[in-house]
Amino acid sequence: MKIKVEVGKLVSDGNFNNDSFKASVEFECNPGNYGELSSKFDNAFAIVNAKIRQQVANAITNKTPANFDDNDIPF
Repeated sequence: MKIKVEVGKLVSDGNFNNDSFKASVEFECNPGNYGELSSKFDNAFAIVNAKIRQQVANAITNKTPANFDDNDIPF
């Protein structure tokens, strides 16, 4: 079975005004194997979160490149 994990995040802080960031990842999984499914979901959410963090980092860098610090990412 093919599963798609898609996450959207609204960011509102000093750098953003409810800007929306989205990412998704797809994976194949045997529906009868809960351990595999659980592991793949964990990996999928980690990948999606990393993609969104990269989008936010890129947006911060584009707005204030001289002042960017990874700690500026608000999550």
